[in-house]
Formats: sequence, structure tokens, C-alpha cells
Amino acid sequence: MLLRTPCKSCNEPMEKAYPVHDRIAFAQKYGEQTLLTCHKCGADHQYFPDEFKAVNDVKVRSIAFASAIVLSIICGFIGLTYLSDYKFTDRILSYLIFAAPLALFVLFIKSDTSAIRLFNRVKLKGHNVNSKIRSTSSKVRIAAVDNTVNTQTDILQQLPTDRKESQGKE
Repeated sequence: MLLRTPCKSCNEPMEKAYPVHDRIAFAQKYGEQTLLTCHKCGADHQYFPDEFKAVNDVKVRSIAFASAIVLSIICGFIGLTYLSDYKFTDRILSYLIFAAPLALFVLFIKSDTSAIRLFNRVKLKGHNVNSKIRSTSSKVRIAAVDNTVNTQTDILQQLPTDRKESQGKE
């Protein structure tokens, strides 16, 4: 995935490819701060994972599109050569063989676009990624229970018909 962030000194956009799918994986693999060097001004700055934005990698998409076209043409010729009978079902099969690489390219683009949307939508917002929760009891503290009777709570826990009767008696 190609991540982009502006330089803190000259505001020039910096891009770098990382093999991650979300900010949590990015922070776990590269740390909560990443050191980047600007190619224009040469300044070194620390960047948090929330400062990055995922963008489309045009080079990868163009290579994938070109390879899908070449594979589609090769598969089409193979399909038409070996299925040279002019039966209707064989001709449909050859067209399906021709379209298979293009369908895989469309699935790749859809998967890449959803990964980019997921990365840009979910932010860490200052959460500590390296801390680990031992159990639920370490996060939740249950207050001690008092056994005294609260009459207001007893009235609210009754059915509405019983409430009217109990309020009328008092």
C-alpha cells in the first residue's frame, strides 16, 4: 500500500510503499512513530500513523492492467486454437477463458480500493498499540454491592399495574 504524508518542513508530499492493510498493523510493525527523510529538503521528522494517508499506487495498477490484457490475449488465443470447433458451448467457453484475467484484475482493483478506504477511515487517535490487555478484569472494576433496599428501585422494577396499586396504598 502506498502511503502519503506531507513534509513538516517544506510541505512536499512524501510517498512510501508499506506492506500493511490498516493503521494498527502499521503501528505494530513500524512503531508508533516512523522516521522519514524528505527528498526535497532533506529534513528528518517523526510521523505518527494517523498522519499517513493511503493513496492509489498508479504504477502497480498500470502493471496489473497491462498483465491482465496480455494474459487475456494469450488465454483468448489458446482458447480459440484448442476450441476451434464452432459449437456454441465451446465458443462461450473460449470467451470465458478470454475474460478470466480481466475479471481477476477487477477483483484486484476492488480489493485494493477497499483496503485504501479501510486504512483512511480507521485512525488510532492516540491509542497505545503496544499495550496488551491481560484480561477483562483488569479493565473493569465492579463496585461492591450494597444489600440495603431502595424503595424507589423496587417501585421501578414492578409492573405498571402493580406500581399504581403500591402508590395508592402509601
